[in-house]
Amino acid sequence: MPTLLLADDPGSLRLKRFAREAARRGAILHPALTWNLSAAHRPEDIDSTIAIAAAAFAETPRADDA
Repeated sequence: MPTLLLADDPGSLRLKRFAREAARRGAILHPALTWNLSAAHRPEDIDSTIAIAAAAFAETPRADDA
């Protein structure tokens, strides 16, 4: 059960921004809970979520930009 942590992110502000950006695009990637993969997820669901995560990361400041 993976989760995401970002280095140099006191208060998880960058992680919360990432989660907000992902949710805005349609993927719920909770900033504090584990993420679960299910047999109900189709390959296209996973591909879509990866694309959403990439777009959300593009809108998330790096540690040296925050």
